[in-house]
Amino acid sequence: MASLAVGGVFLLAMIAASVRAAVTLPANARIALHFGSVERCYLAPKRAGLIIWPAAGAVVLGALGAIAASRLAADWVPGLRDVLVPAVLCVLAAFQAGALVMAKRAAGAARAAAAAAAEAAVNGDAAEGGGPYHVEVPLTGGVEVPLTGTARTGRPHEDRQQPGQGDAGPAAR
Repeated sequence: MASLAVGGVFLLAMIAASVRAAVTLPANARIALHFGSVERCYLAPKRAGLIIWPAAGAVVLGALGAIAASRLAADWVPGLRDVLVPAVLCVLAAFQAGALVMAKRAAGAARAAAAAAAEAAVNGDAAEGGGPYHVEVPLTGGVEVPLTGTARTGRPHEDRQQPGQGDAGPAAR
């Protein structure tokens, strides 16, 4: 069945992405496992996260491949049987790629913060109570901005909130 072959290619891509991430990510990296939304995101340790994504792909390939090849799918439209397995595995591979990119960015940010802290320690510029994750970012770029409520354009500050019901919806207005 062609859909299983294409699904197998996506599974191999997921395995290759995990192998590459195992080599490139630092040992303390955390891999995101999504359960539908950002609120349901679990950050797994590197080894577990790199194993869980391809394992989930293998389970989905096996389960949907068996369903699509069984008598349960005999009455399905042939296009659905051919597209279902690769489509679901493509979505899983995309989620895995997003989780790996997020882990790489977090590792890069942690590395930059550690380098900044090490540089501050060498220069004797350690901030009081800043800790290893303290990075001071100048908000004005070194230019003093008056606190009179006017922007650099000379226009008075405009508050974006309107008086009234807020976000109560069109029925309340």
